[in-house]
Amino acid sequence: AAQFNLGLKKFGADAEKNHRALVRAVALRALRGVVLATRVDTGRMRGNWQVTEGAPAEGYKPDTADKSGQATIAKGNAVIGTATGRSMIWMHNGVPYAKYVNEWDKIVETTAHSLRVWIRAQANVRGAKP
Repeated sequence: AAQFNLGLKKFGADAEKNHRALVRAVALRALRGVVLATRVDTGRMRGNWQVTEGAPAEGYKPDTADKSGQATIAKGNAVIGTATGRSMIWMHNGVPYAKYVNEWDKIVETTAHSLRVWIRAQANVRGAKP
């Protein structure tokens, strides 16, 4: 019974670790998707993607611009890297025109579709049925 309990604890710890890793991988892929799909003029919208865990960010940072998106991805990755995997990871862009650009360019919709395709591919690689 003791050996079984130890095996069960190890399974639980491994499952928790794998869950966190999966949540982080999906969140990072989502972040890269929305940031890099955001069109660039001044870089203000691209630089205003904010990542939080547990509750969404509010507002925007008017002086934040990131034409390449790399600084925004790095900031978001820092949040994602410490995420527990137990709470929602939020990606928010509060620039006043973000809603209209997203409606036009389908930034979030396209990223979500790409994530679904990637997740299905990952499941197939590991032998799971979609």
